Amino acid sequence: MQAQSSNHTINANAGGSTGALYVHIPFCRSKCGYCDFYSLPDRQELTGACVRAISLELRRHAHHLTIPLDSIFIGGGTPTALELPLLEQLLAMLAEYRDERTEFSIEANPCTVTSEVAKSLLNAGVNRVNIGAQSFVETELTALGRIHDPTEIVTAWETLRLAGHERLGLDLIYAAPGQNPDSWRFSLDQALDLAPDHLSCYALTIESDTDIGRQRDRGKFVEMDESDQAECYRAAVTTAHDAGLPQYEISNFAAPKNRCRHNLTYWLNEPYLGLGPAAASYLGGVRRTNRPDVEVYIQALDTGVAPPCHREKLTGRALMGETVMLALRMSEGINRRAFITRFGMDLTDAFGRTIQRYCRQGALQLTREHLRIAPDAMIVSNTIMADLLAEV
Repeated sequence: MQAQSSNHTINANAGGSTGALYVHIPFCRSKCGYCDFYSLPDRQELTGACVRAISLELRRHAHHLTIPLDSIFIGGGTPTALELPLLEQLLAMLAEYRDERTEFSIEANPCTVTSEVAKSLLNAGVNRVNIGAQSFVETELTALGRIHDPTEIVTAWETLRLAGHERLGLDLIYAAPGQNPDSWRFSLDQALDLAPDHLSCYALTIESDTDIGRQRDRGKFVEMDESDQAECYRAAVTTAHDAGLPQYEISNFAAPKNRCRHNLTYWLNEPYLGLGPAAASYLGGVRRTNRPDVEVYIQALDTGVAPPCHREKLTGRALMGETVMLALRMSEGINRRAFITRFGMDLTDAFGRTIQRYCRQGALQLTREHLRIAPDAMIVSNTIMADLLAEV
């Protein structure tokens, strides 16, 4: 797999091989109030067995990997919450599949970054660290259920820089309980003062089965209204751009050389391998998602069988629709020639009715090379994508 660009071919994944590897570490020091990912707080007794099971799953699927890998991404959970010897064991295992060209990323929460962790990441070849800051306002961090404070974000950042890490990113959340556009701009300014190489700005999605969802349902707070959310979104786009971080995906901002190659694999609907409980893979046209149960995952691999999973294979127009939906998340949109190569027809033949309607409104832009969502219409991208999928 090569680094993606606007002219990158949409891979049909016929051979079931990939240069992109994701590893899910489902352990955290505490569960954030908004988190609906599969993560387990305070289950240290399972961490060693889980890492061992991941090594066994990696061995089962190594034949799918194009080595050296183009990208490795360790997420969670909080990978850096692992005890240092176990984290080093995991990193050493994955380092065998990389070289100096591999994008090797890891997620980290501020309070888990020590000088020892920073050095171990660097020594293993990790060259991209993403810090889950979420906010620089203490009351907002508390409302989100985060266990760090604003000063720990800066300390973690300085610790990583001092250790020699050159590519650092930050995640922020807007529409948090108690937040307003002014406090959001404060967090943006604080984040950009650190001169990150990459910035992610996500609107808070409130799920009913999370702590924040239950608080909302009991009337403990009122969600930020749509007009304020739109103002926060526009502030992110403008402020990041002015700081040299142009938008390249709905929620992501970076100069071209610092775009996350691993996430581009997802948006281009290309193949990838996922390891760990709840991890998803896309190989040979089949999506496989491991059951989100770490104990079942460990037991299966320790007994020499594949972990239970859900499988799905999209074909025909359903696959076309998914491919368009994912690619339209990117500011460059979808390459028309790549779509023809993969599916044997042009986008306008597949989704002509919706494309024409939104082009007339100015929300979609169609050129000889690309179909993209107009910058000003990114805020309503979900509506546009839903209408495109309705044609499937």
